[in-house]
Amino acid sequence: MKRISTIIIDDDKEFIEILVQQLSFFPFISLVGTFNNFLESKATLESNEINLIFLDIKLKNENGIEVAETIKSYDKHVNIIFITSQPEYALEGYRVAPFDFITKPINPTRLDKTLVRLKDKIEEEHPFINDDVRMGIKVGTSIELVQINSITSIEKKVRKIEIHLDNGNSIVSGNSLKELEKKLHSHGFTLVSRTLLIPLREIKRLDYNKYEKYYEIVLKDNLTKIKISKEKYRSLKEKLKDFNWIL
Repeated sequence: MKRISTIIIDDDKEFIEILVQQLSFFPFISLVGTFNNFLESKATLESNEINLIFLDIKLKNENGIEVAETIKSYDKHVNIIFITSQPEYALEGYRVAPFDFITKPINPTRLDKTLVRLKDKIEEEHPFINDDVRMGIKVGTSIELVQINSITSIEKKVRKIEIHLDNGNSIVSGNSLKELEKKLHSHGFTLVSRTLLIPLREIKRLDYNKYEKYYEIVLKDNLTKIKISKEKYRSLKEKLKDFNWIL
């Protein structure tokens, strides 16, 4: 299965270090980031499909339950595990339907049972991803159905979005690049720049130019080469691991 993309929001840095170490023993967990408050996490939440959030129920300057309500208001499917050193807050937290509560310090056996249960739940909800499925694309006043595995790239050109297909044709879409990224993320598509969304299956190799010191994606056509930052290179490697590349 695709790994479970995860973030931690907690104001206790020492606790975060311990939890990060514990999560490293679960190969199906992909840790996207750690944050000391909700504000720090917003950009990551908005630009990534996050499956799991470990959330301190009582942050220094924020109410963890209210933070959970805010997150659930725009992503009702995200799984939240509240972490707390004060179990009395648990009852109030049930109003946001968290996946679980875990008390500090975290018991490794308890964590293992919770994460395996979550993995089973996600596998039941998404038993497989069928890339033969079609996706509705806004084209003028119509919705055109496009086979996902026929898309080779999606490009933003000034004010229009072009969807390039493997038969050489292109569709001008009324969807935004952000909308398409969110729809296609679980099918292995990733933004390699602010204007280009590609399926990971189109990547042939990752290069590093040691003389000019830049990273580059080379696509299967051997003609398309995309320069990327070091940060994007690292992020891309993690995504490739999620989709069964051995790196």
